[in-house]
Amino acid sequence: MLRYAALLYGHHSHSLDHLGVLSCLLRIPLIVTEPEVERLAKRYYPDIELQLLSSLTANRDIVSKYDAVLTTLPRPLIDEIFFLPQHQQNKRLITIWCPHGSSDKGQKSGSMQALEKDHLFLLYGERMLKTLKALHPTTFYSIIAGNYRYHYWQQHRDFYDKLMEKMGINKTKKRMLLYAPTWQDFENNCSFDALFFPLVDQLPSHYNLIIKLHPNFVRKNQEKLQPLVRQYADKENLRIVLDFSPIYPLLANADLYVGDMSSIGFDYLHFNRPMFFFDCQHRKWPEGLFLHRCGMMIPDNALVDLYNFFDLRFLENDVKYHDLRRELYTETFAPFSPCLKKEVEKKVADYLEDNLNLLT
Repeated sequence: MLRYAALLYGHHSHSLDHLGVLSCLLRIPLIVTEPEVERLAKRYYPDIELQLLSSLTANRDIVSKYDAVLTTLPRPLIDEIFFLPQHQQNKRLITIWCPHGSSDKGQKSGSMQALEKDHLFLLYGERMLKTLKALHPTTFYSIIAGNYRYHYWQQHRDFYDKLMEKMGINKTKKRMLLYAPTWQDFENNCSFDALFFPLVDQLPSHYNLIIKLHPNFVRKNQEKLQPLVRQYADKENLRIVLDFSPIYPLLANADLYVGDMSSIGFDYLHFNRPMFFFDCQHRKWPEGLFLHRCGMMIPDNALVDLYNFFDLRFLENDVKYHDLRRELYTETFAPFSPCLKKEVEKKVADYLEDNLNLLT
């Protein structure tokens, strides 16, 4: 019987809500190499089995103890990290690649091409499967998992509701707005500089505002963020969230979503509520950009009175894009598979049967 683990190597805490949840659902350990990631996993995933390994010896220990790992890293990076112990032990670690979100990013980078050397994939649904079929040059093996993070949140809803109460994020009569920008990658997709101050400084009393920042953005902008958090600490209807991994507890409380190119927008489609977007590049929406068709763009001239813009267009947004949001969600996320562990094991067995020489 093969030994499985989920692997979160390095500081990539943005993958925790994917690999941590899969670790729980598949009842396999999550291996981490950073104490901060371990701390977050213990706090936010109540039934997780964790192993903290030293980054100096993790590659050797993992190859010794496990046969297959679920990871968000592409195969070339895995082979770089595990090259020496794989060679020394005459063993090839099996990898199952998992996405850490569905988004329209990567239009310039062609990031999916990095997966050409991967052969086992755990995917959300048909949308990503079609993308892989179009890009992948060889035969691959796919497991359609569906929206496993939403399923996990439902299983542990009482636990997460209590966390929300501790953070002061409760459903009230006020309209709850969730702003979730992506981080500033080389595609210049991050809307933080354009939207943060208008959203915060104009925040009216009849709104609650949650700002959920990308872990990469937080890590790279500590000097900018710390004084902002202190400056607005006394604003009762504002919460700036810096290290909260699970996304569905936040999404469930939001009456409307504001974002840019973050994958969180695709997650929010499940609730089919109004969505607003700001595009830093003012693109004309070429083929391949789908999420922004499910809501309204925020024009530059609306930045001077944002909440009036949201109020005036809330009902129109809710009705006009209702069917488009539902269609894109169905295309992106299949129904959750209750037999996911067996399906993973079956697909790996098929892969090995077709490639008998791969373990050594």
